[in-house]
Formats: sequence, C-alpha cells, structure tokens
Amino acid sequence: MKNFAVNLDVSLLPAPEPMQRIIRMLSLLPKGYYLSVFHRKKPKPLFAILEQQNYDFHHESNGEEQHFIFIWPSLDTQAKSHFLAEHQSL
Repeated sequence: MKNFAVNLDVSLLPAPEPMQRIIRMLSLLPKGYYLSVFHRKKPKPLFAILEQQNYDFHHESNGEEQHFIFIWPSLDTQAKSHFLAEHQSL
C-alpha cells in the first residue's frame, strides 16, 4: 500500500520555526497527500491558523512532549480518505 503522508519532524526546532515549516510544507503538499507532523508540544496557535486557512487536522498525543498532527486541505477528500485508510483505528 502506498503511503500518502509527507512526514515533518519539528520537535527539535525553536519557536517560531515549527509553525513556519508546517505552513511552508502545506503550501507544497501535493493533492491527495496529507502532512504528518511530529511536535514536542501541542501547537494551539497553529490549530486556529489551520481552521482559518481551510485545513482539517487530527491531533494525537503520547504524553506532554510527543504530539502528532495530521493535516490536509479541507476540500481534498482524497487526502482525507488516504489519512483515514492509513489510520483505521480512528
């Protein structure tokens, strides 16, 4: 099965680099793909920006320092389908 995730680890970057890199990667995201981000904290300001810019996302946490954010354009139903297929336990 093909993986449609574009992985981005921003866990070691100082602020504001994580948000800047995430926004930049979203602008380069191919249709049908979603961004999979590993972050050291829950980026609440990013969530508001994503909603304003018409992105859907799913957030998971394995503790206070391990956050996974999956992001795709709201209108990209193919990217959402790929995300759901690759994360069937959700």
